[in-house]
Amino acid sequence: MRRLLTLLIFSCLIFLPQASVAQSGVQRAVVKTRGRINTKGGYTSGVRIPDAIVRVKGGGSYISNASGELSFSVPSSGGYTIEQVYKDNYVLSDVDMLHREQKYTPTPLYLLLENSAELVAYRREIERQVRRNYQVKLDAMQAEIERLRSEGKATAEELQRLQEQIDRSWNVAEQYVDEMTDRYLLIDFDAEDEFDRELSAPILTGELDSADSLLATRGNLVEDIRKVKISQQSVDNAREDAARRCYYKYEIALQRHERDSAAYWLEQRASLDRENVDWQLDAASYVLDFLGDCDRALNIYEPTLEYCKEHYGELHEMTTTLYNNIGVVYEYKGQYDNALEYYKKAREIFEKVLDPLHPILATIYSNIGVVYKNKGEYDNALEYLNKAREIREKVLGPLHPSLATTYSNIGGVYEYKGEYDNALEYYKKAREIQEKVLDPMHPDLATTYNNIGVAYIRKGEYDNALAYYNKAREIEEKVLDPQHPSLATTYSNIGGVYHHKDQYDNALEYYNRAREIREKVLDPHHPDLATTYYNIGAVYYSKSQYDTALEYFNKAKEIREKVLDPLHPYLADTYSCIGSVYDSIGQYDDALEYYNKAKKIDEQVLGPQHPYFATTYYNIGLVYDHKKQYDEALKYYEMALAIYEKYNAPKAQELKAIIEEIKTMQR
Repeated sequence: MRRLLTLLIFSCLIFLPQASVAQSGVQRAVVKTRGRINTKGGYTSGVRIPDAIVRVKGGGSYISNASGELSFSVPSSGGYTIEQVYKDNYVLSDVDMLHREQKYTPTPLYLLLENSAELVAYRREIERQVRRNYQVKLDAMQAEIERLRSEGKATAEELQRLQEQIDRSWNVAEQYVDEMTDRYLLIDFDAEDEFDRELSAPILTGELDSADSLLATRGNLVEDIRKVKISQQSVDNAREDAARRCYYKYEIALQRHERDSAAYWLEQRASLDRENVDWQLDAASYVLDFLGDCDRALNIYEPTLEYCKEHYGELHEMTTTLYNNIGVVYEYKGQYDNALEYYKKAREIFEKVLDPLHPILATIYSNIGVVYKNKGEYDNALEYLNKAREIREKVLGPLHPSLATTYSNIGGVYEYKGEYDNALEYYKKAREIQEKVLDPMHPDLATTYNNIGVAYIRKGEYDNALAYYNKAREIEEKVLDPQHPSLATTYSNIGGVYHHKDQYDNALEYYNRAREIREKVLDPHHPDLATTYYNIGAVYYSKSQYDTALEYFNKAKEIREKVLDPLHPYLADTYSCIGSVYDSIGQYDDALEYYNKAKKIDEQVLGPQHPYFATTYYNIGLVYDHKKQYDEALKYYEMALAIYEKYNAPKAQELKAIIEEIKTMQR
């Protein structure tokens, strides 16, 4: 199943506080919409908004006039905090400026609101255009492969390499779409110069040769970078101009699916000024999100963290951002304790320096909550996710996509706790938001439909589960490439329903559809491929075809042992399944060996009351039961029962009967 959380690496959300200005008095402000670039390449300037309410902490509320202007007194200390910017049917674009102490400036403060319906329509327009650009480029690359094949101008190995490059690009399809969509949603093009607007338009519309030509009119970028690097000057106009052009080269490379080139340009920009933390964050975030290179990301993040600690101090937002983002990397690696260590450092600092309702705190709480969920510490997970929910409900409004993400995360915890009705309640809250603010064919909706399907399958309502999985499948088959990894996930989920319904041939059909996609587009050692082999092995186990089951479980084991942390819970799960096969064929010592491998991992990474322990204890007890070593069997059965009584009442009743039967036999 796809991860429920898209982790926010907020490299663009943090900014250095403005230098304090000696003067204080009346702060002017303007409430307006953002200037926009549309999908036809045109530019529409923002509109000033009258009758918007702005609430200032300790200073009352103010209403914008017919020109969208207002003003308020700043205390003698020169600082103020905006608590709310509100107008019916509008949403605040830059929520991170709320609940943050700001300094008086003689220039106006721009507060950016968007009409809710227009923002939804604009998001859909941009997403469709970016996805269309993506598909057009991939179609052209596919046509070139077919031309090379038909004309015999490439070897079989070269053709295979080119095909794999296209297929694997779908791994990052939605990250790419989200990256480009957010750029056009978040930038106020009124604040950009004419060159930026002229260059952004062809990038959005996919006219990349035109964008390249326009960039070339500014000179030789490689030569300009060289000159800046040897100039010994501090950050100046030449450096900023070269950096801006590097970023546009990155965007063009991203549009062309040239991921290594995109990384090169971001790293070139970062190399222009090692003290510009935002540039380092952008480069590290890219190599993590798009290249999946954790070590390369850490090589950027860690020295940047040391720089921030030295120059800004421990209690600074930049420093805290680095703690959070390093936590993201460790979570990506499955090293949850390390992730928690860094997330909690970020939390401690942010709780000291930010208002309790600041949206960034919601991000930190959410990250911590998800790690606790992964560790099986569900009460801790709910504590932090509900902290995130409370902030987002108060600050972001009822229809913000981040609130939908929070609801999905909470639903995921309840699902793992076995409280499936609560899980469905939160998954459906997420669905209601997404159905209002996203395109009906948006892949995020497919994710939510998949989540709802999972909750129904846990409840044993297989027909309802299948209905939601098919909703997800219909979206993905229409908007995604036939080889997209997300489609493989949905096929896998549908296969799971058929497995639960004991329709093993149908289950194998869908699991094999997932396998065919993943074997084609993923690295041979990708964890998702291991999941597919695991699922196929489980069906063969259910069919009592133990040799074939063991073959697929061992394929999964080989991948997981190679790419996952030695203490990863998925590896424990694989060992348990191999143990079950050996138990079924009467090789009890082999079964105990693998069950104990699973137990050893669980003991080090999961909470003592995690449901996985109940399963492992039960399995070990069952082996001893089969070996007629009843005292050992009872010991493990009773350990399992203590957990089942908390999480799984039907299983607890079943196990009580087994325990009583053994005790009766021993009397």
